Amino acid sequence: MNWIVSFIIALVIVPSPEPPTHPPPPTAVFPAIVALSIGDSLTVGTDGSATASYRGELSRLMRLTGQPHTWKVVGAGGSKCSYWVTRIGDLITLHHPDVIFLDCGTNDTPTDNTEADYRIILSTAINRGVQVVASLIGIPDMRSATNSVRPYILTWMHNTNLAIKRALVDYPQVRVADMQRVPANPEFLQVDGIHLTSRAEAAYGQLFYQAAQPMRGWRTLAQMGTYEMCGLSGTWVEDPWPIPDVAYRVCRS
Repeated sequence: MNWIVSFIIALVIVPSPEPPTHPPPPTAVFPAIVALSIGDSLTVGTDGSATASYRGELSRLMRLTGQPHTWKVVGAGGSKCSYWVTRIGDLITLHHPDVIFLDCGTNDTPTDNTEADYRIILSTAINRGVQVVASLIGIPDMRSATNSVRPYILTWMHNTNLAIKRALVDYPQVRVADMQRVPANPEFLQVDGIHLTSRAEAAYGQLFYQAAQPMRGWRTLAQMGTYEMCGLSGTWVEDPWPIPDVAYRVCRS
């Protein structure tokens, strides 16, 4: 009889299996912000929307870290940095951004004063209390039919980055995303060797996020259980070649 009682008790106290658990959705841990996206056709992307260009991936990462945000996009195809000099103050007044993601310079030429223009944009934003995440412009694919007939464009764009770097020296509070890390090949650039494929747009989003992360107090990619995409091995020809799996993740497939 005792064994029957023991058997019944065992049936009662054995816990039932726990239902499978899933990670909770990301929750807001930061106050909502307004992000102002400024630049040329690379910023506009397909339609200038909040999800076009780098904003789709950047928004995904901001949601993962718990950053509510609203995009204000003011990209203009073909624009130079000088285009934004006379507009930056009014844009800040209109949109009240907390942070500006700035990507201008791809269309600048030797006749432009990129360094001076960049300084005005940065000083205007900083004096208005707006944080800035700037970018060094990407390198063109010189194998494209468009660029192979104008080899000077490579030097132009490199000199633009040198001008941007000179302007940034006096603004250490500005975070910088190095878009030169995006390889200049058909996987990342369209047939014209300048405009971005969807993979490159995602890369821009990740590079912008990682530049802004310390400034905004966001979690790192590793802390969110994710990682930077593979293959970001682009570099200016005179710079040291990046080390595989140290300076960048090698694509395995």
